[in-house]
Amino acid sequence: MRPVWLQTVIQAPSTLWLERARAGLDEPPNLLCVVGGSPGARRGSAAALSAGQTTLGLVLSGCRDEHDIVRAIGFALDLPLPGDATAVAERLRQLGQPLVVLDAAHGPEGLLPALQTLRAMALGARWLLLSEAPLGRGAQLEPE
Repeated sequence: MRPVWLQTVIQAPSTLWLERARAGLDEPPNLLCVVGGSPGARRGSAAALSAGQTTLGLVLSGCRDEHDIVRAIGFALDLPLPGDATAVAERLRQLGQPLVVLDAAHGPEGLLPALQTLRAMALGARWLLLSEAPLGRGAQLEPE
């Protein structure tokens, strides 16, 4: 899995930035990491990208590993067994093509393995990671 990452912008995202970011979400691997800037700037970028879409957003700051991440997403989906990756993936599939926004993605150690598991099981979901630094080795979309 090679996430695409895009440098955040300080002011409101431009049309070109939003087009590049949406392309990163809508084309395989359907995973975009918005990096750098302040947490507020990253969240502003996420808000602009999620407008008018089915969106699930959560902060991963309390997560320590892959299981915590799956459980956090399950709680956000209001599942009775939030730690069950199969149930999480099934609920995401039921939502169609949700945009899953994971804030503070630079923290948990097991983020990329958890995403690999959930992405394989929940085809159609798109993943937006908000991080202080790029995660893993991936392609960079140059800012305008």
